[in-house]
Amino acid sequence: MTRTVYVFALTGHAIPSFALKRRRVEFLDLRGFHAAVERTSQAPPVSEPSLRTQHDIVTRLFNRIDAVVPARFGALIDEHELRDILEARRPAIQDALALVRGRVQMTVRFPETPESIPRTSRSVPSGLTGTAYLEARRIASRTMPALAGVVATAVANLTIAERTEPQTERAGAVLYHLIARGNVARYKDVVSSLNSAAVSVSGPWPPFAFAPDLWP
Repeated sequence: MTRTVYVFALTGHAIPSFALKRRRVEFLDLRGFHAAVERTSQAPPVSEPSLRTQHDIVTRLFNRIDAVVPARFGALIDEHELRDILEARRPAIQDALALVRGRVQMTVRFPETPESIPRTSRSVPSGLTGTAYLEARRIASRTMPALAGVVATAVANLTIAERTEPQTERAGAVLYHLIARGNVARYKDVVSSLNSAAVSVSGPWPPFAFAPDLWP
């Protein structure tokens, strides 16, 4: 029997094993929580179809289980090593499962707006090394738009947790909120009431943005 497993997610409880797009998902009992895994010796190739399949599997788990902590893509590991790592990190796992139990992720995207990125001189200031200058540029170019604060304030009474991805020179900002499953319609109504074409809201999703990185 294959000793390596590919981890899709950690879950609060198990459901019957199932197959999706030729991937067989079963559950390892880890004394108080479970790991949704596939017994295989190879991780899937990094490709759009593989990423989509993993997303679909995690979504199926999310639709059937009230507490799901998604694993990062490519989490292939020896089963015994997995058990040892998760046992050592049991408190963090239990906290993560408690945080997401009965909750969903909402994602708010803001368009890239180059004019909102702080303007900085393209010449290297006197006395600043090239490396330090590039780091200063990187930090200066990362920002959350003011509208993100407006959205966050508007839905504050519905929000359990928040994560942000600041705008960069290549992509717009993203705001992630963890909310109760029963509050999705209210959340969307509040965001829609802002009447801003610059806001794109999607969800409910599995809590990808709120999953800690629990193993190497």
